[in-house]
Amino acid sequence: MKKYIVKLTLGLMLSAAFITACTDDDDDDQAIAFGLSTEELVFPENGGIESVTITAANTWNINANASWLKITPANGMGSGEFTVSADASVLAEPRTASIRIEAAGEMPKTIKLTQMGYQLGVYPSTTDTLIENSALKDKRFFELSVVTNVRFSVEIKEAILDESGNDTGEMGEKAKWLSTTYKEKDLNLDYGQRPVAAKLRFDWNVNVEDQKRAAKIAFKFTDNDGNPQETVVTVMQKAAPTITDNRAGDSLALLIISERLNVMSPWDGSRNMRYWNGVKLWENTDQEVKDNPQMKGRVRSVLFSMFQTEESIPAEVTHLKYVETLEFFSNANNGLKSIKLGNEVCQLEYLKNLRLDAYGLTELPDINELKKLGGKLEVLSLSSNNFNKIPAVLNKEILPNLKVLKMNANRRRDVVSDLTTLDKDKDGLYLDLSSYADKRRFMEMLAWELDTLQLSNNYIEGELPTDKDLSDSGLFDLYTEEDIKASQNTGDKKDELPEILVSTPKVMFKTKGFTVNLNYLHGEIPNWILLHPQMADWNSFTFIFTQEDAKSDTKGNLPGFVNIPKDFEEYYELYPNKRPTWEN
Repeated sequence: MKKYIVKLTLGLMLSAAFITACTDDDDDDQAIAFGLSTEELVFPENGGIESVTITAANTWNINANASWLKITPANGMGSGEFTVSADASVLAEPRTASIRIEAAGEMPKTIKLTQMGYQLGVYPSTTDTLIENSALKDKRFFELSVVTNVRFSVEIKEAILDESGNDTGEMGEKAKWLSTTYKEKDLNLDYGQRPVAAKLRFDWNVNVEDQKRAAKIAFKFTDNDGNPQETVVTVMQKAAPTITDNRAGDSLALLIISERLNVMSPWDGSRNMRYWNGVKLWENTDQEVKDNPQMKGRVRSVLFSMFQTEESIPAEVTHLKYVETLEFFSNANNGLKSIKLGNEVCQLEYLKNLRLDAYGLTELPDINELKKLGGKLEVLSLSSNNFNKIPAVLNKEILPNLKVLKMNANRRRDVVSDLTTLDKDKDGLYLDLSSYADKRRFMEMLAWELDTLQLSNNYIEGELPTDKDLSDSGLFDLYTEEDIKASQNTGDKKDELPEILVSTPKVMFKTKGFTVNLNYLHGEIPNWILLHPQMADWNSFTFIFTQEDAKSDTKGNLPGFVNIPKDFEEYYELYPNKRPTWEN
């Protein structure tokens, strides 16, 4: 019996141990069943990181089927966590991938991944911008940053404003005062549809009106569905100060012009304009004021000097309504500049004297504009500029009242000892008097009969036109016996002409000043100069006979005349009444 009890007890203990062992195994399987916290992940177009929890009893490893995914860690033991990283997309449409998780002794599991694509578009940093009405040229621009993943074009149109200056949202014609150098090919989209940052420059012109204006910049592109789209930025430009038609308006115009030219020594606006250097006003004693009292106190003449600009005369010059003399002198680095004179100066109906020396000019206004100056303009100085020819618009038909024309020193290079090195289209005023066209143009200038014609220190080469050239040109009358007799009846002995002039061309008969020195002329001095009534008054030895001390013109000729007279003796024999009294 005792043995039976012992065996029974032992059997019960073994059974309990077996049952307990089986129960523990079942609990462990339920606690670490192979599983994942999610079966699907969604990433935005710019990428990101997502965490996934894994439960497993044994080892596991993970594989992805896309290079734009990164798994960390890619393998492990037991339960834990791993991260899935997605790169930023380069596509407009969504893309998909999957990762496969394998655990020892378990069926593999899969997580599906979706990444959204970029919506095609242009996203500027702002949709509205405000700019000043005026600034120096190198500051007249703004930059606009855009983020984009699509090629786009830029269209700039006028914005329609209502009477109060508010934007109506409508667009008009192309805005000529706002521009950009952007080209579609400049945009780097090597990253597919992934957005890139770009910076566009927009240049603007001065607003001279006393009303603000606006433009619309439209970024035009095609969206994901192939439809045309645009993103619009509005640019509002401030109004210019109101310049009134009075003395105060003149002073404001002068200050604005001075500012825009970047004058080295500007006027003090707190002082009376009467005391500004280089400014002269119309006075009560002037006959013009007696005829037109509104001119009293207005600007009569003004000089702008020592300035730095890349542009023509500022438009505010049109407000100097009664200006008679307008002078601009010494633009910094003018030899490097190529500026076209704007039309604004042609609006000045009282302008008689215009000086534009060392400004950097290469072009004049068109004929129809320059004609507007023809009724009044008497003096035009264009010296030390960069004209490569005598502008065709300079003629007596366009400027019939012009008396003085100065075009000296139109050279970009101060010293050219060998004219074969010259860039004829760029370096300065070049005339080849051996060519028909240039000789004809030169003779046309002689036929203008100006009081003063100055063409010194340019790049004029060849031989001066002969008397025959002038006679055959049809541009000149010939001296007659009547001319000789008439000269003897003026009451002034100095006006008497010698008989030798009969049948010779009457060249620059009224011209009191003619200069063509320091050019590259060679050959003989023609009789129309040697026998000219004004030859001594022209100081010909200095202002005609003296040519550039150079070794060669473009054809290998040595500049300089071969028949320069020793003195004026032969001339005084022809014109005895012109001999200085101290020689008598």
